[in-house]
Amino acid sequence: MRKKVASTRNLRSARSTSREARAGVARVDITPDRALPMAGYSTAGQVGIKGNDRLYARAFYFEDGRGEPLVICALDLWCGSSFLLAAVADRLTADGIGADRLVLAGTHTHTAPGNYLGNAFYDALGSRTPGFDAEWGKWLAGATANAIREARASARPARVAWGTRELWSVSRNRSLPAFEAAQSLLDWVSPGELGERSPADASPQQKAIDPRVTTLTITDHEGTIRGVLGLFGCHATALGIDFGTFSRDWPGFAVDDAERRLKAEGHLGAVVAVVPSAAGDITPLPPDDRRGTWEGPAGGRPDPDHAQGKPLAKWVGHKLGETVAAQALVDAPQAKGFTVDGRFRPWFPLDTPDEVAPIHSWAIGWPVLGGAEDARTKARFLRIREGMPSDHYLEPGRDALQHPKSPVGGTVQQWLWRFLEHLKPSAWHALHVVRIGPMVLATVPGEPTTVMARRAERALAKLTGSDVRVVGFAGDYAGYFTTEKEYACQHYEGAHTLYGRSTAVHLERRLCELATALGDGATLELPSALTCYSMAGSMARLLWWRFTRRREKAELEPSQPVIASVSRKPPDDEAVAVLGRGFASKLPGHRNLYLHEP
Repeated sequence: MRKKVASTRNLRSARSTSREARAGVARVDITPDRALPMAGYSTAGQVGIKGNDRLYARAFYFEDGRGEPLVICALDLWCGSSFLLAAVADRLTADGIGADRLVLAGTHTHTAPGNYLGNAFYDALGSRTPGFDAEWGKWLAGATANAIREARASARPARVAWGTRELWSVSRNRSLPAFEAAQSLLDWVSPGELGERSPADASPQQKAIDPRVTTLTITDHEGTIRGVLGLFGCHATALGIDFGTFSRDWPGFAVDDAERRLKAEGHLGAVVAVVPSAAGDITPLPPDDRRGTWEGPAGGRPDPDHAQGKPLAKWVGHKLGETVAAQALVDAPQAKGFTVDGRFRPWFPLDTPDEVAPIHSWAIGWPVLGGAEDARTKARFLRIREGMPSDHYLEPGRDALQHPKSPVGGTVQQWLWRFLEHLKPSAWHALHVVRIGPMVLATVPGEPTTVMARRAERALAKLTGSDVRVVGFAGDYAGYFTTEKEYACQHYEGAHTLYGRSTAVHLERRLCELATALGDGATLELPSALTCYSMAGSMARLLWWRFTRRREKAELEPSQPVIASVSRKPPDDEAVAVLGRGFASKLPGHRNLYLHEP
């Protein structure tokens, strides 16, 4: 089924009579009441249950004097998704908020439920149990919409201020060889670059990061802080792969710490959120790790110098919370009025022609099965390691743009994707470029590496004449985004760059097109095709048929010499609802009964 998500430009808020910029904030609990598989560690992850920590949707609503709205919602989830964007925008149509002004970003915690993406590939392979959970997805969309409505209802005359300060020695680059292939560390720490003020005694891994903590502080006219949105590039994986209860990881400790500090300064009720920027190759750093390396659990026993768990999450969170609160307190007295603007486009990677940076196919490489450096899976015992290039894609008839990736299973992978025809990423991924006051935010539907994000920010800043920050894990999930030289190394990040070595340039060009539209005031068409498949239906059916089909003797005419077998396929005549209200899809037809030779 096709459905048009309305543009905000046709849905001005009838209740907006103020000519003054306003802002509102809200926090809504989105913790599920039942056990659900957690997303991020794939089949090695846990089935999570409710614990002492809570998951939240933290919504920030902005409306300038022209009545232009903009929403940024930070979700304590692995990422945003095209399903959530479509379903939440559908629910907010009457409130005058369209998909073009709705940014949904995950904190990228790996200890929150998955199976809500509406993205068949990652619904199936991102969690321990495959499938899109329609009940959970619809409930989540409703709770997220409620958070945004509450933020809108709380909107009052407001001012905003942007600020940045650096935070070192709580994170590290887990893929240093790939980073150095794309960006010389000597250049990275040279004057004017992001690593210029790195500690002299820091390891190379600790220097190869983006240390910026960027904050958006919202105040009322009396100077009271109402909300703070922070950006920082680091994976939310401090708790580790064995943690079994739902948790926000270090972003939860960070926002709680910042809110406590603001409350102590008289800013009661302030809502703080932190979302990742360039976090693709960055992980938390234990406080006593001076080598900048990560060895993880050794022989099943945690190495105290490299341990994952709550102590690490708390330490990183408190350091970041302290930084966010301190910057907000400095910026609050300088807050000013603001305007907002935003552009959205659906990015169809396989259907977007680009002669400079074409994309022809998608695939994953062997290192993906082994897990990232701080989350190794049991597949490492199969000699799966970081850096496994091959010449597979240089053979005739194959997509050379995927070279030097070594695809999982070689040609078997291509056969598998054809066999499981719906087991593929979303056909489209959401991209946003939005402006709040003097700052431009550009979203990436996945995990941008430090160098990739920095280059995109520079290109966008040149076009817009503004400071630019990349927001990762927003809109949808499409794997990693690496530069061409990082991709060539085929570490975990490059092997998980779905669309090949031109991906970063291709995406940067799409974001620059949006930035141009932002400056020209042009509008872009919103997508009409918002259908995605529920693997809870198709995946289960295919596996059931392949592994548990029953074979029966068929009664044939006496003159027929061959005894045939009958295979019964699962029924295929019911629709599987996948996109909540007004969205549904249907699996392709199959013959329920067919004959083949035994």
